Amino acid sequence: MKNLIAVLFFVPLISIGQMRCYVSLKEGLSVYETPDLNSRITATILYGQNLTIESRTGKKLIINHIDKETEISKGVVGEWVEIEYYKSFLTEQGDGEITSDPLRKQKYTGYVFDGFLKEAFFPQYVKENYVNLDSMDQIGAFNCYKFKSGVPFTGVAYDVVFFDELFKIELAYGNSSPKYINGPVVNIYVAEFKNGVLTGKIKRINPLEETVKESTKIIDLKKIGIEKEIVIRYKKVNIEYGDLQEYIQVEGTTFFEIGGDSIGDFSPFNFWVDNREDFLFNGYENKFLKITYFSEYTQSKGQYGYEYNLRPIHFFDQDCNLYETIKKVEVIEDFKIKK
Repeated sequence: MKNLIAVLFFVPLISIGQMRCYVSLKEGLSVYETPDLNSRITATILYGQNLTIESRTGKKLIINHIDKETEISKGVVGEWVEIEYYKSFLTEQGDGEITSDPLRKQKYTGYVFDGFLKEAFFPQYVKENYVNLDSMDQIGAFNCYKFKSGVPFTGVAYDVVFFDELFKIELAYGNSSPKYINGPVVNIYVAEFKNGVLTGKIKRINPLEETVKESTKIIDLKKIGIEKEIVIRYKKVNIEYGDLQEYIQVEGTTFFEIGGDSIGDFSPFNFWVDNREDFLFNGYENKFLKITYFSEYTQSKGQYGYEYNLRPIHFFDQDCNLYETIKKVEVIEDFKIKK
């Protein structure tokens, strides 16, 4: 921004509704303390960093910019704007220290030239008939179904997710200086839904790198809600306690059809163990249990403890699948095994 050609005109500071943008200049964009090229540069924000324009100064400029790839020079028209942006810091504690939320976001403000900002709008990837995921509802914190105006959603949904620059502070090693990890990143998620269920094509798009990763997830909607029965007997439930988690092991498990025929394996039982289902802890050892269950589109809770992720898991990446959900457990006193 050193090659200033002209200052066109100045009007007083104008407050506007917050506008979400991102830095479109690959070499990064300087942040100034005041709307003046001679003021102090407080930071350089990287390509793809998302920010909000808090107000416009009315101080318009033309900046002579040379593209490093093409070496073509052109004048870029814009003005000084007041911005707000964030950086993320992950603190790695010392031995024996635990924090509920090791990731914190730090707010920064300043002034930049808006000729190198683009509005967070990607019509080349997001079609007009796509529905924003944020406009939908779900029931419960971990429910996998999506609703639009109270109706299970059918159509294509999208979500634009910005990740800030991420830094790590390693207190465990006596180092309090932030170390750059990665970011910023922009991801566009696009996925097909039917009757509230994510089933069909899923795309993860990086608009900055112009890359698209596509996958397919098929959920058999006809299986949802169909009830089935099985008989289970187990000898013992062992619980082992680790530092941050519990491990459950079930010994002497056998499975039977309702008519008494033995079954070699029953994979949904592993899901029930991982989910710590109540019947495992109700004193049913060595009893025949008739379990009524049905296929449900849900997310596995898992038996393990808290594990922190540097980046939040997006809804489209959650472990939402068809799992066998228990409806009722009954003890059969006179169950007959066929030989």
